[in-house]
Amino acid sequence: MTPNQARGERGKAPRLTAGYGDETWRLALSADTRALRAASALLDGYDASRATAFAEAVEGRVDAALAVLRAGTDADWPFPAAAALDAARARYLAGDDGGALTELAGAARHGEQVDPGVADVAAIAVARSPGLRLRALRLVLGHGTLRDRLRNGLRVARGS
Repeated sequence: MTPNQARGERGKAPRLTAGYGDETWRLALSADTRALRAASALLDGYDASRATAFAEAVEGRVDAALAVLRAGTDADWPFPAAAALDAARARYLAGDDGGALTELAGAARHGEQVDPGVADVAAIAVARSPGLRLRALRLVLGHGTLRDRLRNGLRVARGS
């Protein structure tokens, strides 16, 4: 997978919801595998596994990426919703937009509120694969508070 394929159809990194600064995810979206592997060497625990997994996914090795994510988990961390979101991100990075939405269903089911990252991944998957728009809308409109549903539905409907 080329860096532009990882970034989406227009060759630029997708816009993310403002707020939480997730540097590992930002590096992954920019397809910077060298920086991801360097970050992995500096981090520990699940964060190191996550950086390695994203590098593997950008390089097109989704099965290896998911195995690294699973190996990095323990009984307490990450929470199931965060683990499912990271698996969805790995699938997206590897070009599996439909698989990313399947993983996002697990992330959306856990907890009363839905992480904005769920809508972010759904929206960028839809931007790259417009045929998934209805499936993504069903996903984000079916989970979370009313505010979550409205925010996430608009984000996915725009596909950006």
